[in-house]
Amino acid sequence: MKPELKIISLLEDGQPVVLITVIDKQGSGPRSPGAKIVIVEDGTFWGTIGGGQVENQAISFARQFFTEDAQAAVVHFQLKPGHEGENIDMLCGGRVSLLVEKITPDNETIALFRRFQALSTTPQKGVWAIDLNRIDSEQKVTRYLIEKGTPPSSVPTALLKWQKGLGTSRLVDLEEGSSWFVDSSIHSGHLFLIGGGHVALAVARLAQAADFAVTVCDNRAEFASRSRFPDIDDVVITPEFTRLFAQAPINSESYIVILTHGHDYDQTALEQALQTDAGYVGMIGSLRKRGAIYANLEKAGFTKEQLAEVHCPVGLEIGAESPFEIALSIVAELIQKRARSVSSR
Repeated sequence: MKPELKIISLLEDGQPVVLITVIDKQGSGPRSPGAKIVIVEDGTFWGTIGGGQVENQAISFARQFFTEDAQAAVVHFQLKPGHEGENIDMLCGGRVSLLVEKITPDNETIALFRRFQALSTTPQKGVWAIDLNRIDSEQKVTRYLIEKGTPPSSVPTALLKWQKGLGTSRLVDLEEGSSWFVDSSIHSGHLFLIGGGHVALAVARLAQAADFAVTVCDNRAEFASRSRFPDIDDVVITPEFTRLFAQAPINSESYIVILTHGHDYDQTALEQALQTDAGYVGMIGSLRKRGAIYANLEKAGFTKEQLAEVHCPVGLEIGAESPFEIALSIVAELIQKRARSVSSR
């Protein structure tokens, strides 16, 4: 489960958490601003800021917050290449800055995180604004939620220009000398897997590891079950694969991959997918299968231009054969699409 969602469930269970967020990266580094880890007191954590030495040291530092009075700190890691005896994880060079903050459960905090998460499923989006200058003096974080283009009175209006069109989180130094971290609710992408078979099982695991939120839909209860997909964001039983997206928050950050157990079901799912605003639609299958389905959909009124946007056969061409290899090719293509979408914002 993505750290942002895990925070909410942990707070709802009454557990305090410590959140580690990459707020700046200079030079080479493992993860970009916005990458997160959420930790509970026993050391269990969700998410990653890149693994290796930095992540281990950050987690060790963060666990101290459960026993100390401090509520927040900004820490820096200098990744200097070429030092004798240095761990190989540190050889990339560069500098990484992390915000470490303890978050305790209360109704106001839970409601604020729920609102932020809800905004990620709408075109409106939202932005956390965090005043970094107050952390050293107060040792705590106050989060301001900017939505509808209107910041709270405590937030400089100059931050609005960073909210507009924001596709990634970033550190902002304002002209008056204050530093803020703005964290966008634009997530890493929400993958809707239509079909819960062997390939979908492998895709779900890899996509989740790549920071996608994942929802699986199938018309068979045994394939759309929590026992089969225990850690993904949602599992939905959809009779005959109809009304797939009636309640789903499909937008430009949504990815739809069709992997059902029948050609007719694939066509039904694709017909619905083409009527959404999804940023990516892919379908597994041979060129022969694609030709037959596309011909049927053209008769139903879909254009050649619409069908040309579909990734079919889905996945990058790597000579994949096994379910894992096919899944790897699919998730690689999803990552490629996501990277290009972010860079174009």
